[in-house]
Amino acid sequence: MKNKIKFILLFLYAISVFGQNGKVNLLIETNRNAVIILDGKVVYGKNLSVSVNQGIHIVKIKDDLRLWDLGTIIDTLEIESAVNEIRKEYFLSEYVFLQTVPDDAVVYAGQNMIGHTPLFLPKNLSEVKLLKNNFIDTKVRLNKNKIFLNLENTETQSENGRFIEDVWFKVLLGGIVGLGATSAYFKLKADKYYDEYLKTNDDALLNKTNDYDLISGIALGALQINFGILIYHFLIE
Repeated sequence: MKNKIKFILLFLYAISVFGQNGKVNLLIETNRNAVIILDGKVVYGKNLSVSVNQGIHIVKIKDDLRLWDLGTIIDTLEIESAVNEIRKEYFLSEYVFLQTVPDDAVVYAGQNMIGHTPLFLPKNLSEVKLLKNNFIDTKVRLNKNKIFLNLENTETQSENGRFIEDVWFKVLLGGIVGLGATSAYFKLKADKYYDEYLKTNDDALLNKTNDYDLISGIALGALQINFGILIYHFLIE
């Protein structure tokens, strides 16, 4: 009887000691390289093998890319039994790299803003919407590993919108020709009256000279304005 009691006490003691100091080998595996955090310990790779005590353990797995919280897995492990090994597998989402020209476009998934391009997005989003001031809102299907997209400006010219084909180009060009001819015509008349004035000293001829010089100058000024507008349109195009 005494031997049975000693055996029971020894067995209970062994369980108590094991419960306090027993170790379990915990193996954590991921489908690709990631930051694995277990109880504050941080490693980088596809797996982590470590001996842990029985109890509650917090596992946090974050994609190694610079992503928002959607790329993070958090799990609570409750290790109760004294088994030799526990194996846990975690699968991170596959991601798509999205780049726009110009960049810094706002990315929406449904009603939720995710971030700004360039950005890594999980494929399970399927589709996102891009918004940027002065550019057309664009929906993008995440059906490739890398997506490069040129955003379309809301002020994009029409197919026949080249300035050289616009009616204003013809108006300005005609104005330049007409104003140039006008300026030259009245300048020649002013010079003619001035030559006559030098011969006769007639003040009436001098007044006509001044009048024609004024008209020639106004036409020349208008010609320069037209020419400036024409050069401006060519430069912005």
